Amino acid sequence: MVPTLDYIFVSEFDKLKGVIVKRQFPSTPAVDQLEGVIDLLMPLNLHKYLNTIHYTVVPLFIDPVSGLLSWQAPTESYKRIYLYTLSYFQEDDSYRNGTAMALSILTRLPLFDVFRPLMTYLLHNLMAAPEKLDTVELVLKELNKIRISELIDEFRLNKHARFLLSRLDDLDISVPSRLTEFTKSDRFFRSNVDLGKTKFPLQIPALPLVSSSCAMYGIDLARERLLRDFLIKMKGLELVLPKHSSLVPYPSIKPLHVIFNAILTKRKIVLYSYDSCYNDLMDIAQALLLLVDGDYPCYPILDLAALDIPLQLPHYIVGTSNLLFKDRLPWDLFLSLDSNQLLIREEEGLFEKKAPKRLSTDSKFRQLFRRSTPSVSTIKEGIDHIVLDNSWDPTFPVIDSEADKEFFAPVTEPSFFSTGFSFTPSIPSDAEPPSIHAQMNQLVEQLVKDHHGDFTIYQALTEYLYELDSVVFKSFKFYINLSKLKSYRHFALLKLEEPDFEDYTLVPELRLFIRENQIVLPLAINYPYKVGMPPPINNKLLDHYTSVMNQNHNLFRTFQNIELPNDTVYYWLEGYCFELDLNLLSKEVSQLLERGKEVGLPKRKLYQLFRAINQLLKSRSTGGLEKFLAALYVQSGGFETFENLLIIASVYISKPRNKNDEVITEFKRFLSLILNHQFFTIYLLPLLNDFIKLSINDFIDHHMY
Repeated sequence: MVPTLDYIFVSEFDKLKGVIVKRQFPSTPAVDQLEGVIDLLMPLNLHKYLNTIHYTVVPLFIDPVSGLLSWQAPTESYKRIYLYTLSYFQEDDSYRNGTAMALSILTRLPLFDVFRPLMTYLLHNLMAAPEKLDTVELVLKELNKIRISELIDEFRLNKHARFLLSRLDDLDISVPSRLTEFTKSDRFFRSNVDLGKTKFPLQIPALPLVSSSCAMYGIDLARERLLRDFLIKMKGLELVLPKHSSLVPYPSIKPLHVIFNAILTKRKIVLYSYDSCYNDLMDIAQALLLLVDGDYPCYPILDLAALDIPLQLPHYIVGTSNLLFKDRLPWDLFLSLDSNQLLIREEEGLFEKKAPKRLSTDSKFRQLFRRSTPSVSTIKEGIDHIVLDNSWDPTFPVIDSEADKEFFAPVTEPSFFSTGFSFTPSIPSDAEPPSIHAQMNQLVEQLVKDHHGDFTIYQALTEYLYELDSVVFKSFKFYINLSKLKSYRHFALLKLEEPDFEDYTLVPELRLFIRENQIVLPLAINYPYKVGMPPPINNKLLDHYTSVMNQNHNLFRTFQNIELPNDTVYYWLEGYCFELDLNLLSKEVSQLLERGKEVGLPKRKLYQLFRAINQLLKSRSTGGLEKFLAALYVQSGGFETFENLLIIASVYISKPRNKNDEVITEFKRFLSLILNHQFFTIYLLPLLNDFIKLSINDFIDHHMY
């Protein structure tokens, strides 16, 4: 079992030696054996803010066997550990007009903020009686009796599941029965640290355990102002703009979007504070890490002795009180809290691109998260009217991991036929903010003005980042692929008219071009797939992606620097590679029932819709269900669309039908996959309304027994 704490130690400032470790538990190996780490326990400007508790975090690695610390992991046996410190400069008549002391813990558990109240209590006691260290040793012993690591391990989920659960502020999470030292009360798992005469309460926020890979560092967003203050600080920053930078795609960009662009494109960010309180810098670093779920190398406090550490990283967030970092450490963004400026590094060889004006957005905050859905009567009426398409054909692309390997393997020999073809995407140019930025700017103004709490702000900002990645950037990708293939088709038709190429035919050359350029096409729903078909260039989808691109084209340079995800699921038919656009799929589902009320539910569309979903759900290693649910949630502002899918399947198959009907078969597979999925049964099933639960029970009675 991973201990709650590996070390706890007390340090102080000595006027001759600087910061020294006064006492540590356990006593060996000495934590100060790691060069440069002790100098990071107290910010350099601690003396400027008397009687103020400062906090710092330094990510390190530890060998669990020997207890030795390291800046990096030399072997796989080393594990991530966090050096979390509270420091305090108490005003008195001593040297420097005060006494500086710090209390530090080393823990492999990311929720170190949970221990802040206990550490504050201990630090104040140590300032009053510096020689009384028995309680510090007792805290180490008692905390390691509490199985916090097992509590964390109980709720390990993939990133899509975490995104979903962070939308549910009323989620009920139970204490595992074997962890008897915990009780559940309100939003917390509660325990006590026995300090003899005192039982100090320990409160662990429940929601972060299931909605964040780093447990939100133990921060309780329902009580904090961390993200609200972050938005206010970003709003007040002065941008120092270069002539050319891909981080500044249009002149009127807000500082918040510059920082998000830097995070998304994995740039080097330096935060600087000397005259300002270092807690303000720590808060910004913590806010950024919360929004990316800890997935970014971050050293919130560093000095010159540890300068080599970030120099070995391709991207990072580094905090410092040493202005020399501005010259000695490469950076793309330099945020100075002292001057309240955000400096952007000049990039050579770039040219300005502009963007279009966005359509007006709804002024009501909640309407940005929730949209109306059809009633149950509408659902039943649509289900009773299934339209059989005249062009019905059950052929449909399938997931094939072996085809992935072959398609994305390096091309050894380019096609002679494609010689002379060139393609440059058509990107508009104007100075208006991208549509998604304009909407986000309005939302941020509203969040701050209406005094929304951190939990609501967290939901809004992470949903924005999700849409930026899964809607805007994915639209750019498909716009380029479809436009490129369409342009090449025109090029090929002209070339086939030349005498030298009369022995060539169009479809094989298009297939070869797709393979050589690794062109992934969007998987269209209600498309006439069939064996031997030519490459499907869907003009309707191209128009959709062109529209999204036109509204957000000033983000195109940002998109060009984005690393594509490596967990994409691909579908295959006739050698063509397709990717399921979950945003478009979600819209199809949302519109399905409303249109079904008027013209019925088309059989081919139902079949392809559920077949695409079922294949995604079967790919368990990619978190298919959670991916799908996250897209549905963002598109519709809730779980109503998913509930409608359940109703379509469960109600339709309860009627007398041909048992060999392809649609019924896919409905059954869908419900079986859902009902056998642990995430659904544990977290979502209790939230469904009674009508849906009864429909599912009917399905179980008729088809599973």
